[in-house]
Amino acid sequence: NVEVVPEESRSFASGMEMTFRNILGYAFGPLLPGLIMDLVGAVLQWDVQTESDWQLCIGLCFVLAGNFVDFFLFRRALAAASIVLEAEQTAALAQLREAFKNEDIIALERAVALAKSVALQARTDGEAVIGMANETIGAHYAHARSSIGPSSESLFRKSRIATASHEELVQRIEELELQAAQLHTENERLRLLVDPKTRANIIGCGSPIMDCDTRVSL
Repeated sequence: NVEVVPEESRSFASGMEMTFRNILGYAFGPLLPGLIMDLVGAVLQWDVQTESDWQLCIGLCFVLAGNFVDFFLFRRALAAASIVLEAEQTAALAQLREAFKNEDIIALERAVALAKSVALQARTDGEAVIGMANETIGAHYAHARSSIGPSSESLFRKSRIATASHEELVQRIEELELQAAQLHTENERLRLLVDPKTRANIIGCGSPIMDCDTRVSL
């Protein structure tokens, strides 16, 4: 239970938990049901000698009804823990990407340990990045021992796409689309040069007033 609390507040949270347990559990546990039993008995004017069983039932119902408060508290705690966990997973993912960008094996190992501690592998993007990080770390030590297989530097370069953010991927797509458009234009120009008729027209052999030896610089 203490693990969901930040480290700097764990001692305070543990002390508060024990304090409330003693106050609300041990002290008010017998007191509050007894007060409710006496209050209901006084309002309904029950005879303590003959209606004690009903008073005990009222006290038991009060204790059981108090348990329904737990569902509200647990739901709030779960929502708060989910928000904190998502923030920690986002920070761990950013640390992994930073380690890949700097090509630092030691920082990458620490980032993987942090990512596993916050269950980053439960996320789709986190599982892919952790897998790439483990592959890079394994390749680094394998290459250091035997110099066989891909080096960590090559895997670092390959991992840049896998660890890129959404904005970086969009920017890379736009750059590739621009390069593809330029290559398409160059491809069409070269295709015209490959066609014999088009080539003859370009260099002048297809014109009756020009000498076939004339060449036009392209």
